[in-house]
Amino acid sequence: MQPVKRLEIDYNGERIEIVSSIAGEAGELDEVKDFVRLEYQRRGYIPPDLSEFRDEYDDSSIYFGTYANDRLLAAARLIDAETLPTESIYYRFEVPDPLKPCPRGLLREVSRLTAVRRPGKNPLPRHFLTTTMISALIDYGFKVGLCGGVSVIKRSFMDLFERLDLPALHEIPEAELVYPRGAQGSGFFYEESNPPVPIYYLHDEAKAIFDGLFRNMSRTGMTLLGEPLEISSYEVLV
Repeated sequence: MQPVKRLEIDYNGERIEIVSSIAGEAGELDEVKDFVRLEYQRRGYIPPDLSEFRDEYDDSSIYFGTYANDRLLAAARLIDAETLPTESIYYRFEVPDPLKPCPRGLLREVSRLTAVRRPGKNPLPRHFLTTTMISALIDYGFKVGLCGGVSVIKRSFMDLFERLDLPALHEIPEAELVYPRGAQGSGFFYEESNPPVPIYYLHDEAKAIFDGLFRNMSRTGMTLLGEPLEISSYEVLV
């Protein structure tokens, strides 16, 4: 594992070390991919008998995992491709104006962002785990000089960021969903109770917002939803 971000927190009287890392070795990569597959199956996004969840973007992706006391609780991949799936396979849309100055080679796609949300399986506030995972992706992209990117997230997640007043993710206007029902992973796109939202982000903007978020939590000893959470150590390692 190549660590990207490390935090030590005190939550409900427990000291927890949170590390977001790049999955490098084969065993690490398999663990992260299996985590995503099992969570997608549990939510009904992919068939329950699918033993491997791969596509043509796997070989051009970097996988990340977020661990709490060495237990994998969140994962995502960052796709590097000339044409990204959100703009070519899943949706049709005009490139948002803020992304137009970005060179194509400096755009990426955050894909398969997944966090445990089962009661008793995640010891942390749900929004804290997810924002930590995304912030690590932004830290990495900022370090290597990326400009921005796109993704598809759930409406519940977008609503959460709006509630937290974290304007790091921007909904792409007038995007048309074109991914066919029945295709691999289409359950994610056609879940009526929690529909998908195509978004874009800019690394400089998102980096400043997430850095401010963690500084605020360190100062107040509270999450943005008012839950007691003390950050005793915070490091960006890339």
